[in-house]
Amino acid sequence: MRDRRRPRTERAPPRRRRVGRGSRALAALRAARAELGRPYAWGGAGPSSFDCSGLVMWSFRRAGISLPHSSQAMFGLGRDLRASHIRAGDLVFFDTAGPGPTHVGIALGRSTFISATTHGVRVQSTWDSYWGDHFVGARSIA
Repeated sequence: MRDRRRPRTERAPPRRRRVGRGSRALAALRAARAELGRPYAWGGAGPSSFDCSGLVMWSFRRAGISLPHSSQAMFGLGRDLRASHIRAGDLVFFDTAGPGPTHVGIALGRSTFISATTHGVRVQSTWDSYWGDHFVGARSIA
């Protein structure tokens, strides 16, 4: 008897999308973007003002993830990433006030991030002359 079924063909594996780490990280990023222009306040954790870790904590809480209100504590969480593997929703860390991570933001991609600085919540260039010199690492949280 002859097998009349069609022969199986090999399919190429699906291409991996490189848009983010997960829906919760992207939800946190959306929450942070909604706060663009809000003023900075030391210790601020929203909704009317933020410091850097307060913005990250508040944004991820909106996505169902609890984070501490400290950039150094956040740096110990999640999975360490190479700079070339940063995706939207990942956390990026900088040493702006001494050694170790003293500033944190949420990556919009490899080249920009959103954070609360003394100028308020704004989008920054990750690799400009200031931030690039102070970059200490990135972490995937969700």
